[in-house]
Amino acid sequence: MLLSRHGTDPQKAEWQFPLITEHIHVKSRDPLVAQLKHFFKVVKGMKEPRTSGEDATRTLAVAQAILKSGASGDPVDLLY
Repeated sequence: MLLSRHGTDPQKAEWQFPLITEHIHVKSRDPLVAQLKHFFKVVKGMKEPRTSGEDATRTLAVAQAILKSGASGDPVDLLY
């Protein structure tokens, strides 16, 4: 994977400064397979879920609001 960033100096985090580029080795894996393996371990009690039910509910509310807004063309308020 190729990672580009401006470095650690916040004064040089503008487009006129060159980016620092570095190559990072990342093990390739199928994200769906990894997700299912984690889910099975959660079901078996071997791991804790990475997100809570509350987080999942909020994520679903955002996705539904996006669909509703896209269909109507109007903004949708999210209330938690």
